[in-house]
Amino acid sequence: MLPISWPEFTEMHPFCRPYQAQGYQIMSEQLSNWLAAITGYDAMCMQPNSGAQGEYAGLLAIRRYHQSRGEGNRHICLIPSSAHGTNP
Repeated sequence: MLPISWPEFTEMHPFCRPYQAQGYQIMSEQLSNWLAAITGYDAMCMQPNSGAQGEYAGLLAIRRYHQSRGEGNRHICLIPSSAHGTNP
């Protein structure tokens, strides 16, 4: 787990050129494949699952689901005005 904290991984710019991220993509794909093989699942997803990143990833997954069903015109998402008692 030590390499995951190295700046070469943690400080990669989100808009870097694709060729500059090839090693990271290969490493991520290999990890996904290994975890799938170990757990017996068909595949693994490395999407974030907490905070704003998790919420955004979830919304993107929901959008793709609707698009796959020919319902790409669905653009409304109902969100509560308060969550966990932290957002008055």
